[in-house]
Amino acid sequence: MVFISLFLFIYSIQSLGHTMTNFWVPYTRRGDKGVTYIPSYGRIPKHHPLVEVVGTLDEAASSIMLAYSLTPVKCSKEREILEWSARVLMRIIGIAILTGEYRERLDPMEIERVINSITSRVEMPRGFILPGGHPASASAHLARTIIRRLERRMSSLRELVGEKTIPDELLALTNRLSDLLYVVALSINKCTGFHEKILEKSITPPSV
Repeated sequence: MVFISLFLFIYSIQSLGHTMTNFWVPYTRRGDKGVTYIPSYGRIPKHHPLVEVVGTLDEAASSIMLAYSLTPVKCSKEREILEWSARVLMRIIGIAILTGEYRERLDPMEIERVINSITSRVEMPRGFILPGGHPASASAHLARTIIRRLERRMSSLRELVGEKTIPDELLALTNRLSDLLYVVALSINKCTGFHEKILEKSITPPSV
């Protein structure tokens, strides 16, 4: 898994006090037999719930940056928030899960502060919506659902191995990030001139 191998490379270099060089390659050959290494747990099979959590986190971060890449430059605030969200996901939550050490902390209320700032200028839909609009907004919604899946995977892992691996704070941060992605998606649609499609009580067949 590229995310794990890249993290281990950076982590080991920084631990030794060295600087980054250009000799890293994305393969190690050590996972060719269905096992991988995670500092907080040692060598474990790739179907282990912890690896599933790490893989889902990698997927979530990639989906956030997909939304970022699709967001027009004029929506600078939304782009900034998306990039910050990916950094929180990988640097704070990801490193804590991989190392078992919750070093760099972030109060969930900081994410709530950003959410409140967005909701103060974006009208909230009156009902359920069909996730869509601008491609960047649709991608942000996709990222939101992947983060929700990450939260479920983290909850399952916590039940299996205990709170030490997945403390309350990490679950709270993950939950808030999905809420943040929801309002960012709305904000992108406002910035780009798209309107939300409300899920109506009845469904009218399309005219064909």
